Amino acid sequence: MIRKLFNFFFILLTFQILAQVYPVQMTPVFHVPYSSRLSDYATSMDVRMRLLVNTTDIGINNRQVRLKMYVQGNGIQAQSSEVVVGMNPIYINGGELLTLTNLELAPLFRLENLEGMSPSQYANALPEGLYTVCFELYDFLTNQKISQKSCAQLYLMLNDPPLLNTPSRNESIVVSDFPNILFTWTPRQINATNVSYQFELKEILDPTIDPQIGFLTSPLLYEEELRSTALLYDVSKPNLLPGKRYAWRVRAMSTSGLSLNNVFKNEGYSEIYHFTYASHCPAPTFILSEAVSARSVRVSWLGDKNHTKYHLQYKKAPPLGAGGLWFEVYTMNPQTTLSDLEAGVSYEFRVGGSCEPAVLGNTGTFTYSGINQFSMPAAGTSNTSFTCGLNPTIAIANQTPINNLIVSETFTAGDFPVKILELTGNNPYSGKGYIIVPYLADTKIAVAFNNITVNTNYQLIKGVVETTYNPEAPNVVEEDPLIVEVFGPQEGGQDVGVVSVNESETSGTTTEVNSGNNTSSSSNVGSTSTTGENHSNNSNTNPVGTTNETSNPTNETVSGNTNQNSTGTNVTGKDYYIEYEDKKYYTGGKIKIPYKRSMYETFEMKNLEKGTKVNFTIHEPGKETLWRGYDATTAKQSLPIEDNTPNLINLLKFDLVANAFELEKKPSVRIEIEKTLKPFVFTKLEAIDLSNTKRIAGEGETLYYVNKPTVSQETKETSFEITISPNLPTNEIPGENIKWKFNEINDENKNGVKDFNVYVNENKNVNVTGITGFPNPTSKSVNVMWVDENYNKTKLTIGTASNPFFKKALELTSLMEKISSKLDKIPFFKRMKKNENIEGKIGFYFDIIPFEEILKNEEDKNSRYYYRKRTSKGGIDIGLSGNVKETIWGLPIDKIPVIGDKIKEYISAAVYVIGTAKAGGELKGEHIEYKYVNNEQWKEISNQVNPAFIKLDVDFGVGAEVKFLKKNEYLSFAGDANGKAKAEIFTIGWKNNDFQYGFIQNGVFIDFQATFSGTFLGKKIETTPYYHRIELIKPQTN
Repeated sequence: MIRKLFNFFFILLTFQILAQVYPVQMTPVFHVPYSSRLSDYATSMDVRMRLLVNTTDIGINNRQVRLKMYVQGNGIQAQSSEVVVGMNPIYINGGELLTLTNLELAPLFRLENLEGMSPSQYANALPEGLYTVCFELYDFLTNQKISQKSCAQLYLMLNDPPLLNTPSRNESIVVSDFPNILFTWTPRQINATNVSYQFELKEILDPTIDPQIGFLTSPLLYEEELRSTALLYDVSKPNLLPGKRYAWRVRAMSTSGLSLNNVFKNEGYSEIYHFTYASHCPAPTFILSEAVSARSVRVSWLGDKNHTKYHLQYKKAPPLGAGGLWFEVYTMNPQTTLSDLEAGVSYEFRVGGSCEPAVLGNTGTFTYSGINQFSMPAAGTSNTSFTCGLNPTIAIANQTPINNLIVSETFTAGDFPVKILELTGNNPYSGKGYIIVPYLADTKIAVAFNNITVNTNYQLIKGVVETTYNPEAPNVVEEDPLIVEVFGPQEGGQDVGVVSVNESETSGTTTEVNSGNNTSSSSNVGSTSTTGENHSNNSNTNPVGTTNETSNPTNETVSGNTNQNSTGTNVTGKDYYIEYEDKKYYTGGKIKIPYKRSMYETFEMKNLEKGTKVNFTIHEPGKETLWRGYDATTAKQSLPIEDNTPNLINLLKFDLVANAFELEKKPSVRIEIEKTLKPFVFTKLEAIDLSNTKRIAGEGETLYYVNKPTVSQETKETSFEITISPNLPTNEIPGENIKWKFNEINDENKNGVKDFNVYVNENKNVNVTGITGFPNPTSKSVNVMWVDENYNKTKLTIGTASNPFFKKALELTSLMEKISSKLDKIPFFKRMKKNENIEGKIGFYFDIIPFEEILKNEEDKNSRYYYRKRTSKGGIDIGLSGNVKETIWGLPIDKIPVIGDKIKEYISAAVYVIGTAKAGGELKGEHIEYKYVNNEQWKEISNQVNPAFIKLDVDFGVGAEVKFLKKNEYLSFAGDANGKAKAEIFTIGWKNNDFQYGFIQNGVFIDFQATFSGTFLGKKIETTPYYHRIELIKPQTN
């Protein structure tokens, strides 16, 4: 029974549930992006949501209904009130699909019709998170619910406002006549669509107030709505005043039709950045980075003399660092090292310079360079290389590509002029070249570029110029390609063609006034900005001029055609004039200024109200073609009318136009300016051997170098020098007025230099031509030639020897053989070899020193020539050496007063001679002759025999000897003999082109004294001294 009741109630419950079917079904649809404010759905004129009402009961006809709305999520519990004020009646019919939008349902979203929501919650954006918005439908008359609760889930996410990039906070921007300030920011929205940006710029009127507060209280200076993330603030925008502070911000806005979507934090407003528009502080230039390891990099730059502090900012390059914050480093020096970087990662960086006094606690304002980039080497590598960050700047207005770029031309990439050495392609271009870094002693850094685009102003507008790595000589280009081709590689990586300036020159300009002693100096204003577009005309106008006048304006007021001006208006020129060096020049006036290679001259357009901007331009004389333009600033400007801007031809005569373009009638003044050149004559061209400055070759001559085979890759440092009269400083001569040719090839790298040093490699024969002089240029040439040493050595024989000494010396062999045979017959002597030891004899030796002839080329130390040197040498080596002892005579014992001849039975006595010899030497001859390259005759330089005479002597001495034949105690005897002789055995010498010799011509005699003494039976007895001469060697015939 119980089981049956349970089944009954279950069936009844199922029936009730299945019977609860509402006649109306609803589906809410909200359009993305979802607005974070409910008020947007109440006030928007665009469709932001739809409610689809489907009446399934076909029996319903024109029934009035009402809606109820619920909003829940993140602490919000709101619902519409029972009575919705302002709601239009809603009627439904069976079988119809009714679509209601926020335009019809707007009263539901109004604050007065919402319960559970405070006014502050309603006014502000809803917190991020998940929300549920539900609707229910009720019968208007019966209040019966006729639909289930239908819901839509919304995930509200607020996007971050833009991140400001440049100009950065507290940056200092240099004043420019044609300002091109690039404002950039990084978008950070994720789910916002149809986003635009509202740019706002305000001037901070109170310099002491915080810029954040000052921005909110200051009037708007400029506002623009744009779609891109960059704005170029140029001359078409309101003018910025030098020395003033400005603040800016950007608002990101997402719109749907005519309505604004509240999908950004802070209503889409970014931070407020401020900058100073300063006229005295340039940005650092020539920025280089060098990776010193896989995790550190050294950054260096060229600062300004007014810089007191530097600020370096860096971050990872996009996409890794997109939108990221800058890391920063402050330094007082023009270089710093960044550490703890990630290996193999690329970074962006920029460097700012501040000219404000360094005060503790004051960071100052900075003028920043463009954004550069460096890449760290991979981990485990040690290669170092320079990175110049030569990316094209977006501020370049001229986007017209040049189609005829060639090798040897120069284009600019950022601050760096790039000299082209190799080039392929035609827009885009690829190739190699080098840049010069001025603060590294003009070091040349090798660069390469691939698929770059250069505009008609020779500026890089697309692509990147990168440094190249060379492990033998990292990144450094030291060689002019033409120099290498003609002269060969330069020794030791030295800079080639380095100018050696002998006279003192200054970079400023001096203008003489009234042709008298009153002079005025106009300094070289290096900080003058010329960032406006420079126009260069590639016509065939003679760049070196055709006049040699040097006079200057002498009248206090210079008049001209006062009815003309460059704009063609009818403004009278008498009211306006240009002042230069305290003199007035009206339209048509002429100024003559002595030429200098760097000329910054100050001009001022007068009779204008203070603050009037003036645009100065340069034109060809009498023509309207713009040759060069300068940024428009004040009426008084220092203009670079002569400088080394790449690919810009400086005119020696031109028209200067000053135009007050802001005034209604645009008054202007047009005057003629002529840079006067001093005449000079090309007097001398010399090639000088720097290893011996006596060796000089002049015009039409040849400087000879001898290539020694013992020196590998021999080079000779040579100076080529031009002498002019009068000796003007090079600063007063246009570069085009001094030219050089190497083997008939022009070298533009040497234009304007009067002397340079270069290493001339072996086997490189060079013709160097200098072309200079004004107004009549002339050319002079000098040659450098290498010759081989051509060393040759031969043996001299009797038949080949031409010199008498050598011929006769070679004939001495047979003579010495005869002398040797004669000496062998004398008991004292014996033929021997040099250094041989012979016992009991005096040895005699004779040898021939090899005779040879040596031929080779040598450089003359006192002239530019070389000569063929012939050296003949040889000689004889002769000498005596040894000791000898010979008995020559008996003592006179028969003179002793002893009875009978019995004395001879007891004793014998004799006199002996001792001979000692150690004499000899080399008799050498050397004959030197020169035959110069410009002469076919041999010239004797030296002919000498050394020594001129050799004498061989033997020293003889005499002694006595007594021997007892029988022993007898009654006898004791002694003998004594003494005598000396110096015997001249052989003499030889060279005299009157022949050998003079003598061989024992007078014989050898010795005089000696002999005595004999003794005791006999105790009685002393002795002979009287006995004097005697003995002939040791008989005289010999030659």
